[in-house]
Amino acid sequence: MRPQTLDRGTDGDFYRQVCECLYQEAWLLDEAHFEQWLMWLSPEIRYWMPTRFVRKSTEFDREYSTYDDGVAFLDEDYEALRMRVEKMRHRMSWTDNPSSRTIHAISNVQVESVADGRCVIRSVSTVDRSRFANQSDRWVVRRVDTVNIEEDDWKLEERRIYYPSPVLESSNLAILF
Repeated sequence: MRPQTLDRGTDGDFYRQVCECLYQEAWLLDEAHFEQWLMWLSPEIRYWMPTRFVRKSTEFDREYSTYDDGVAFLDEDYEALRMRVEKMRHRMSWTDNPSSRTIHAISNVQVESVADGRCVIRSVSTVDRSRFANQSDRWVVRRVDTVNIEEDDWKLEERRIYYPSPVLESSNLAILF
């Protein structure tokens, strides 16, 4: 399956730009440049991680909660993400003290569509987090991002994060995907 026609230069050049954008974001998060990361977000961002339910194989389309359900592991707007960054920086933040060390690996990048200045990108993100001397977590999630592209200014408008398990196997979600 091929994405809709890419009208931003040649397909390969645009695809490389998309990948570089995602890799740059991963680097910002891993290096704890959270304020710079916030600048990449649209003021209208929706950062959403739906809850997964165990369903019969015939109910695959009902496996994850929807926006309307009001049930999600994460459902944040720009202000919530800004406050989360502020909290991560606070010296009294018990959920992430000492700070997490993360490594984001981005793979399976696919440009799903480009239309009307918006690009929909699917990818897989593997996030390894270590804390203390003996605590580590690994998340492997599917992401669907909607990016608004105006000239050279790309803004993340929506991120849907699909975690494959119905149970979070971590002490907290004090990381960014």
